[in-house]
Amino acid sequence: MRSALLARLILALAILALPSCKQIPSRQSTSRSASQQETRVRVPEMDGVIAQLHRDFKALSVQHRWLSSYDDKCLLSGPTVLRKLTIDYMPEEKKKGPLPQQPDHLRIGYGPIKITKGFKYSNDVEDESACQFPALGARIYARILIRGKENAGLADAIRRFIIKRCEALQEELRKSQAHSIPDQRLRAALSAIIDDIAALKPTHPQLGGFDAAALKRKLDTGFEYKHRITGLKGKSFEFEPNGCWLYVVFRGPNDAVQMKEQKFFQGADVTGYWNCSGSDVSRLKTDIQEILQKRKDQLK
Repeated sequence: MRSALLARLILALAILALPSCKQIPSRQSTSRSASQQETRVRVPEMDGVIAQLHRDFKALSVQHRWLSSYDDKCLLSGPTVLRKLTIDYMPEEKKKGPLPQQPDHLRIGYGPIKITKGFKYSNDVEDESACQFPALGARIYARILIRGKENAGLADAIRRFIIKRCEALQEELRKSQAHSIPDQRLRAALSAIIDDIAALKPTHPQLGGFDAAALKRKLDTGFEYKHRITGLKGKSFEFEPNGCWLYVVFRGPNDAVQMKEQKFFQGADVTGYWNCSGSDVSRLKTDIQEILQKRKDQLK
């Protein structure tokens, strides 16, 4: 009898030790938790958009009564490690008395691009392609709820601010991509151009300070060489005898070309700019043009 009671007691204790059903997450809740965790990932470029919008709204606060209580407390950051920025604002006058289910408020943040609704109810810029950043894997979310005839047009104005700041970031990303090294093949081609120009040093005194190794260490989308430059007059450099300025840069096909008066070569995605002094300058220019022409096929 005692052994039977002991066995029952042990079984009861074992059952109590097991996790309850509430402690075992369902597949749905696990998926939701993963999604929420992903939403919290910080993207510096997106933080920049939120910070710019915060400054815009502070400037607007002196013009619109609805935004009159907007201040730095409305720019929120996430946990210390993540520091993800969000704008959250409710007018002080709207906080008085009983609140409707959806009180007047402004909330702007960002999260994964695959999730269309960043907040509980809706995303007021969901259909704006400018607010979606596939390269960053993120998109801007906004909830703009403004009531009252006296505030007519304010919601649209805020929406335009959001789109404008997103378009500015889109342009930055486009330029960054156009100017970035697309692959090792391009880097190898630019390194080869540096080696070819360095081989001209014995016959051209303008290249006396051309340090191939140093230029390769700083190689990005191109390289710049300056030698015996004394100053700038107008848009052109002034030199000591046998001075030289050479700038070879990779450019995307849609990039605007600057310094047109000094451009001497436009090949496949590579542009050469030039200004030199001293003896046999025309021969040096021709030699460098031939080098860029020879290497341009590697940049296609």
